[in-house]
Amino acid sequence: MQGVVQAVIGVAVTVFPAATAAFALGLVEKKELSKRIGRNETFTHAGNVIFAGLAALVGQLLAIGGIFFAAAGFATGMAGASYWIRGDDINHDAARESEGDGQKKSAKDLFRDKRIITFTLAVVLFNAGNTATLPLVSQLLSGGKKGAAVWQISACVVVAEIVMVAVAAFVGKRVDGWGRKPLFLFGFGVLALRNILTVVSHGQWYLISLQSLDGIAAAIYGVLLTLVAADLARGTGRFNFLQGTVQSAMGLGGFLSNSLFGWIAKTLGFNASFVGLSIAAAAGGLLYWIRMPETKEEGQKEEKKEEEPAR
Repeated sequence: MQGVVQAVIGVAVTVFPAATAAFALGLVEKKELSKRIGRNETFTHAGNVIFAGLAALVGQLLAIGGIFFAAAGFATGMAGASYWIRGDDINHDAARESEGDGQKKSAKDLFRDKRIITFTLAVVLFNAGNTATLPLVSQLLSGGKKGAAVWQISACVVVAEIVMVAVAAFVGKRVDGWGRKPLFLFGFGVLALRNILTVVSHGQWYLISLQSLDGIAAAIYGVLLTLVAADLARGTGRFNFLQGTVQSAMGLGGFLSNSLFGWIAKTLGFNASFVGLSIAAAAGGLLYWIRMPETKEEGQKEEKKEEEPAR
């Protein structure tokens, strides 16, 4: 039964980001997409903060099982809110990154773009260097017991998510001016630093505080994942297909992270595992730096300047 539940969760967490990204692309003009994605990520992380705090209270004061009922309640509310989205408000050609003629590139033609291959591999490496971090930190916080205290896990999530709220909003406003590549490289660097610093100490408050770095890296990644995918799909009509490919890459990276670095932690120790996670993140950043060009449209920065009122 647990396997079935995990499969359902896997479907939900794969479909939801891709669907919201397509909605965003179809609801706003392309020049406003960065801000819209930044806002989406800000609201997403704010919701995570609220739920993590609620989960801590329910788990500590009532019962662990109550957390799942709370999650079901939130999901029901989300399903109801989705009915407020009106289909007529969505530009479906824009949501597909189509030129408006209904034509689509074939998947074979799409993957002739070497940037897409590079980006997909970078996504795998980012998730390989990130996914196992919190589960391993949770094991350290548990002190060898069966499961860490609920409040400790919630504290890790809340610290990261609060940082994500601010960083996602900031990145959404600045990414068109600064470019995708410098910010993505910074995110890879912060992730590598966050993992290597875990080796310094396994103290409870130290580990929880390091989640702030995780929040910076994850917020940058969350905003840029959609924006770079939209850049790469420009004019192909295959944005949603590319989003699915990216989500698959995330899943592969997460699988590799948990299986490989979980095994390393068991056989060689936690510090060896965190070093490995840091190396995976650094490798992703190196790949992105060497092989991935800037994907921001030429002229976006200039257009933004022209729109600003003269002082």
